[in-house]
Amino acid sequence: MRTTFLFIISLYILTPFSAAYANTLIAKIDGMVCAFCAVGLEEQIKKDPATSTVKISMDDSTVTVISKPEKTVLPKTIEKAVYYMGFTLKDLKETK
Repeated sequence: MRTTFLFIISLYILTPFSAAYANTLIAKIDGMVCAFCAVGLEEQIKKDPATSTVKISMDDSTVTVISKPEKTVLPKTIEKAVYYMGFTLKDLKETK
């Protein structure tokens, strides 16, 4: 019983230090009409060293950006890339 209790307590203490955190940004983009546009936007966003994954959906004109563990992709990264590519940012949400 004592061993189980100590094991549970040690897990509770170590969990915050071992958990990997990544943030996700989802943006709605206006003006992205072709695959070439999407590739250009993806390349701009991937310039941020905190970026792990960029998923672009041409069907609903959204961009999903996932950060690397323990890093944060800032909304400004998306805003700058969208502006640079000549698109309009319609909506931007962050999830954790």
